[in-house]
Amino acid sequence: MYLMVKLIWMHCGVNKRMREEQNTEVSPELQWEETVTRYLGEHLDYFESHPEILMHLRIPHEGRGVTISLIEKQVDVLRTKNCAMQRQLQDLMAIARENNVAGERLHRFCLALNEASSAKKLLRVISDRLRDNFKLETTRLVCADDNEALAKMGAEIIYPESELAHHLLNWMGDARVRCDDQPDATIMEALFLGSAKVIASVAFVALGTGAPWGVLVLTSSDKRRFHPDIGTVYLGRLGEVMSSAFQRFRS
Repeated sequence: MYLMVKLIWMHCGVNKRMREEQNTEVSPELQWEETVTRYLGEHLDYFESHPEILMHLRIPHEGRGVTISLIEKQVDVLRTKNCAMQRQLQDLMAIARENNVAGERLHRFCLALNEASSAKKLLRVISDRLRDNFKLETTRLVCADDNEALAKMGAEIIYPESELAHHLLNWMGDARVRCDDQPDATIMEALFLGSAKVIASVAFVALGTGAPWGVLVLTSSDKRRFHPDIGTVYLGRLGEVMSSAFQRFRS
């Protein structure tokens, strides 16, 4: 590529000197061509900085020479672009597989919630399914209202009305889901006692169709499981189906 641009530049210089010697008039098109050629001669790395232009060049493939290097460069650009597209396709396929698995788990979770005939059974289903199907080490259901039917269903899952519950609801604001890979040690200790030290990331899911009446707390020892930039679509849906299921027993 360097040699080809250099030859063009030299050729243009020779032609220009000949025209000057012959005192001939140069057309605007030829002047523009000379300007472009001169610029390329002074910036021999132009195509390295602008490889997208090579995608549109049409270079005759006539034997071997400098034209071959340009064609090879085009192929290299196309190959690089193709590899990038292949990686994007693989990432999309991986995301699609993950979404399919998450959707299937959520579907089975919904069926199990519908089969629960009491608040006690509902809470047990939630605890077991979240731990076994969603591979969550620990969960807590923080209840912010004074609902007697829920508050009696087990200290492992339900925390009756407390300052902690109101603090979590105020902290969440209008968000339906909040994830954190640097959870507050005080809150984790209050919720999970001795197991708080192994918690690396946590998700808080609001419960309730309007103003939240509780918060579902999900934890993981994997810092990447609930990092702040994670997609929260399925976590939001999890909160919606649980809110609907609880509504049957919140009276």
